[in-house]
Amino acid sequence: MTIKVTCSKCAKTFEVSDKFGGKTGPCPNCKAQIRVPDLSKNFVVHNPKNWFDKQDELMAKSAAVRKTSTSTSGNPSQMPTILLLTVIALLLLGTLGVQVVSVFQRRNAWEYMITSPSDIDFQRSLDNHGKNGWELVTARRASNSNSLTIKFSYECIFKRRK
Repeated sequence: MTIKVTCSKCAKTFEVSDKFGGKTGPCPNCKAQIRVPDLSKNFVVHNPKNWFDKQDELMAKSAAVRKTSTSTSGNPSQMPTILLLTVIALLLLGTLGVQVVSVFQRRNAWEYMITSPSDIDFQRSLDNHGKNGWELVTARRASNSNSLTIKFSYECIFKRRK
């Protein structure tokens, strides 16, 4: 997904990847600093067509449940059954809660990758890794001083969800 950005200095419009949302960077045309809006914080409110009909239907069901529950709650012979059903419902909810927590914990697992692209391949490397779901965590320029000619490259750390 891409985000359209317009530079406030030179008025040039271009698209950037949504992974840059909320970050600041240079305009490719005039090099002025621009902020990319963070679209992940936007949300859409949906309003069903028959919202009022559904609310009336829910109110009627709720009233019917209240009538039946008040008529049976006074009967002492049904109290053990109600208590047993309540315990079963709580156990089921607890099991469901454990499952939800374990799924949430797995979602926060990250895998990391370290690469060293040369100066020439740096942009292409970033684009390729971005297409594969990798997010750049940090990058630094490094040199190889072991030979007579100094060779520059970047050391990059990427991450993505497992």
